[in-house]
Amino acid sequence: MKLKSVVLYSRTCLRYFLPPQWVMDKDSVSALSFEELASFPLEDFFDHYERGLKKVCFFLCREALHLESFNFFSLSVTRYYVAF
Repeated sequence: MKLKSVVLYSRTCLRYFLPPQWVMDKDSVSALSFEELASFPLEDFFDHYERGLKKVCFFLCREALHLESFNFFSLSVTRYYVAF
C-alpha cells in the first residue's frame, strides 16, 4: 500500500511540474509504471523545468520594466502639459 502511495505521489508531482517542452504529456506521465518512475530522468526533467521558469521570469521582468518606463514617460508628459 505504501509503495502505491509513493507511485501516485510521484506521478502527481511530475505532472504538476511538467515542463511545456517535455517529451511526455500528462497522460503519459500518469501511466508510468513503478519501474519507469524508478528510472525517470529527474535531473533532465528539472533542468527543463528550470529553463522554462527562467524564461517566464525574464519575460515578466522585461514586461515590468517596459511598463515602468511607460508609466514614467506618461507621468512626465502629463506634468509637462499641466505646466502649460
